[in-house]
Amino acid sequence: MGAADDRPERRQAEGIRPKSDVFGVTEAPSRPVVGFLAPRLLRLLSRLPLRAAQGLGGFIGGLMARLPLTERKVTRVNLQIAFPEWSDARRREVERRSLAHSGRAFAEIGALWFWSRERIDPLIRKVDGEHLIADTLAEGRSVVLAIPHLGSWEVIGPFISTRYPMTVLYRSPRIAEIDWLTRHGRGRFGAELAAAGRSAVRTLRKAVDQGRTIAILPDQDPGVGIGVFAPFFGKQANTMVLLSRLATRGPRVVLAWGERLPRGQGFHLHFSDASDGVYDPDVVASATALNQDVERLVRSCPEQYLWSYKRFRMRPPGDPSPYKSNS
Repeated sequence: MGAADDRPERRQAEGIRPKSDVFGVTEAPSRPVVGFLAPRLLRLLSRLPLRAAQGLGGFIGGLMARLPLTERKVTRVNLQIAFPEWSDARRREVERRSLAHSGRAFAEIGALWFWSRERIDPLIRKVDGEHLIADTLAEGRSVVLAIPHLGSWEVIGPFISTRYPMTVLYRSPRIAEIDWLTRHGRGRFGAELAAAGRSAVRTLRKAVDQGRTIAILPDQDPGVGIGVFAPFFGKQANTMVLLSRLATRGPRVVLAWGERLPRGQGFHLHFSDASDGVYDPDVVASATALNQDVERLVRSCPEQYLWSYKRFRMRPPGDPSPYKSNS
């Protein structure tokens, strides 16, 4: 995650809030029971065919859509913010489908973190825009992949890391005992993993200079003091500046997402160029363009977006949280 400017006046001008801890990263608590069960659950899911695993996940997600859970409430608030012009019935339908896709996203991790390349490659049914990566790397220039929480974001890693040199920025899990599991799942085909923090910034800058492919999730709240407020679906959202700052070092920024095909048929990968505004040296202008790019992708397939994430949790001064009654 990007570092805030040290000058108070610059932080205020850019909407950067004061730091509460280094890069928003805090020590993960110990949860030995979860650490014991999580890998075994994913191993169990990995023994299922993709269609069966996604079917199970979709069923569980469907139950979430019927219960008074925080995920359902947050999804409802986010959809009201993003699509005020929609009817209540349409928002409810996308709410239901989005939560079902959230269940599928979890259930398919078993396959994507444990299956061999020979089993994963056939799941990739179609790829659009891969030449953007191949041609750029062939020129000795790096690629920054902006991978929002749309469709299957986990499928991008195996596809890229088995074909190109790759460095992945990731946020350490909230539970200490499963950090190794995350690193195994995302790094087992040779990807270099950089846990969010100051050392990660150095690692990513080095990767850009070396002409590698860098993967970043651009639609996470980066934390207090390390983002700027920029509009996302018409509402200010705390947005990372790391990608914007990396973009000024000369890489090609490419948007990427894995569309989940129906009935466990696999995935359709989409790669497209980011807009010119992402390269703006002004981080607020760049973050605004980045959010607009992500918004454009989400509008193409809103039912596969992770609406249950509190994207608008952090607010500018004086702006109340839309999740206040749901927190």
